[in-house]
Amino acid sequence: MPVRRSKYDDLRARYERALEERNTALADAEGHVCTIVRLSGEVDDLREQLKTPGAGPGRLTRGEGELRRLLGLAEEARRSLYEQCRTLQASNEAMAAELRDLREGSEAGG
Repeated sequence: MPVRRSKYDDLRARYERALEERNTALADAEGHVCTIVRLSGEVDDLREQLKTPGAGPGRLTRGEGELRRLLGLAEEARRSLYEQCRTLQASNEAMAAELRDLREGSEAGG
């Protein structure tokens, strides 16, 4: 299956852009994961600082509600970034397969 050089070049350029976007997204996700881990550690530290001797189970210590809210936001951000990475990975794999098919077709026809 012959492919025009212009079509191949266009697909190659799209593939390269997708790779760049994927790498940028992965770097961003890595930064966000580091932030989430750091915030999680801060939440744990703050929980330790805020514990009071008489607080029983089920009772919120001072500031624990805010800590839970922050932890929930961090978890939501992590899930969102994970989904973005999965989408980018699937797109990257599809474009790589398409490019591979085009290469194989042009090698067989050329």
